[in-house]
Amino acid sequence: MLSRFDDYPVHQTPDPIATPASSDKDVYERYWFNGYPTDADRFFGIGTAYYPHLGIRDCGLSVIVDGVQHAFHASCRAEGDPADQQVGPFRLEVLEPMKSCQVVLEPNETGFACDLTFEGRTGNVEEPRHHWGGAIRRTMDTTRFAQMGRWSGWIDVDGRRLEFDPAPTRGTKDRSWGIRPLAGGAARGAPAPPGGGSRATAPGSKSGPMLRAGLLIDLSRDRRPSRVRCERYRPSPSQLLQAAGWSS
Repeated sequence: MLSRFDDYPVHQTPDPIATPASSDKDVYERYWFNGYPTDADRFFGIGTAYYPHLGIRDCGLSVIVDGVQHAFHASCRAEGDPADQQVGPFRLEVLEPMKSCQVVLEPNETGFACDLTFEGRTGNVEEPRHHWGGAIRRTMDTTRFAQMGRWSGWIDVDGRRLEFDPAPTRGTKDRSWGIRPLAGGAARGAPAPPGGGSRATAPGSKSGPMLRAGLLIDLSRDRRPSRVRCERYRPSPSQLLQAAGWSS
């Protein structure tokens, strides 16, 4: 299937861009964000993903207000241009690649709606390649990058409108793609050996460099961390100007 990106010289295989290089059913593309005003007791998280070989898109938005969590979840068949990231009343639009995104949840029967814009305030940090698996097949093989930013906009929930000012409202964008085990697993073949894995990351930035600590544990080995890292990223002057909305 052709898409708008097939008109650009960016192909990595003879197939159209929308055709994954791997036929593994666990191929995915995912966005994840969080946001939190530094002057209020609120927190929200947003996620959306595309599973081309499963033919599914899904999304979720959750906000905590006064100690109570409210959530919206939806899924749909994945059809048409992969860059059209809409799931029912939810949509994500990349306004400026590697810098800003808009998340909109149109009014619906749940009473949950939003119009939020993420603006990067640091550069994007690419993590080392994540992979684990058995002797023959890799069950996880992903690339990920992260960015610190600010949020503006609003969320309507439980009959209230929550406004978010970009000055105190910070957040993180987490973008990843590749192959990652999904719920359900593989129904064929010999049972897989006990194992799996888990990961935890903690990005942070104040007025200086962006720091990102990560822990990757492969439980198929001996339950000890297989990779521990702490990365220090200091944006260049041109990246700082770009994040502030100025050109160098």
